[in-house]
Amino acid sequence: MSDRGFPKHFDGRRFYNPGSPQARGFLDVLRWKLRSRPEPSPDFISDVEPSIPPIHAVLISHNHFDHLDLPTLRQLAARGSSTFVVAARGARLLRSQRIESVHELDWGESLAISGFIIHCVPALHFSARSILDRNKTL
Repeated sequence: MSDRGFPKHFDGRRFYNPGSPQARGFLDVLRWKLRSRPEPSPDFISDVEPSIPPIHAVLISHNHFDHLDLPTLRQLAARGSSTFVVAARGARLLRSQRIESVHELDWGESLAISGFIIHCVPALHFSARSILDRNKTL
């Protein structure tokens, strides 16, 4: 913790990676999006039977849509047996969707669940679900 009461990777408004290059800006993302071509999705494989074993813990690394899919998380929560672990300031979004049993971890923190210990470690990445909330969560 810094003398401001925040961890050293949080300035009071946004998280950042101390001593590391910061995420590229909006124009860089726009350029990438305009130049990239999506890969085609694979065809559906009809001979696979769906099977979801009991899921005790759901680890969510950051809040990008491809890592935090709310419809999927709501389905898992409805089953009632999962504990959700998110990075700092990520629980609010899940709780707004009536997803309970949510734990937040900051870098360096750990949590014991179902006989396992989950450690939150630094990562060089950014968080965002819109253009206005970049790095508001860890």
